[in-house]
Amino acid sequence: MAAIWKSALVIVVVQICVAGCSTQQIARFEAKVGTARCVKDQGLAEGTPAHDACVAAYAAAANRERADGRAILLGVVGAAAQVQAAQDQGRANGMVPTSPRAPNQSQPKNVNYLASQTFDTDWNYICRYADGTEINSRKTPCPPSVASAF
Repeated sequence: MAAIWKSALVIVVVQICVAGCSTQQIARFEAKVGTARCVKDQGLAEGTPAHDACVAAYAAAANRERADGRAILLGVVGAAAQVQAAQDQGRANGMVPTSPRAPNQSQPKNVNYLASQTFDTDWNYICRYADGTEINSRKTPCPPSVASAF
């Protein structure tokens, strides 16, 4: 399981690096697209103050979208790191099993129950537990309880 988390983390970090390395190329492309859209869609002549303002507004909107995308990726990386750290800590404390439980084994003593379940803007489940833990379980409904890492 740890290998899967680490592989996913590496993939996301690589995507962030690639996104950061190609920012200048993306900005040049968006400037060209903004120029063309302001001319075609709004009928503005290139080089006029109105056209320059239109291109600047288009570039600002594109920059906001790109920053939002990076923030989401960094949030996913941060959440994955927190979950992995909690799981590692739980395993170190002997509270999170590394293999499925036999039917006659008791449940861990420190169990946190689901307090609320909401959705984010991408319709991913956001799970909040009694101890304040928040987990983004993506498209999978929230588990009714999680073992505490403490």
